[in-house]
Amino acid sequence: RIRHSNWATTLCVASALAVCLVVVLLFVSQLLAFNFGDAIALIFVLAMLLLGGGLISFLTEIQIAVGGRRTHMAYIARTRQTRLRQSVSQQNAAQIAVDPRG
Repeated sequence: RIRHSNWATTLCVASALAVCLVVVLLFVSQLLAFNFGDAIALIFVLAMLLLGGGLISFLTEIQIAVGGRRTHMAYIARTRQTRLRQSVSQQNAAQIAVDPRG
């Protein structure tokens, strides 16, 4: 899970940095009258790919966490059922011991 969380964080931060670079290049190209259009478009596409990868990694981590929780909840339910059965069996045994006629 930690690996997916780290990847999600890293990819989303890289995406944010790429968007910052796009904004800087837009201002610089306007101020200096340079044409960075192709570079800006490429960096923006890269930023969106990084963001998508980060979100997919985050979603994967959530699915792993929820799956672990479901497994834990199923274990708790099975344990409660087993204890309930044991309790009922013990109560029945105690009743039979008190009244052997059944």
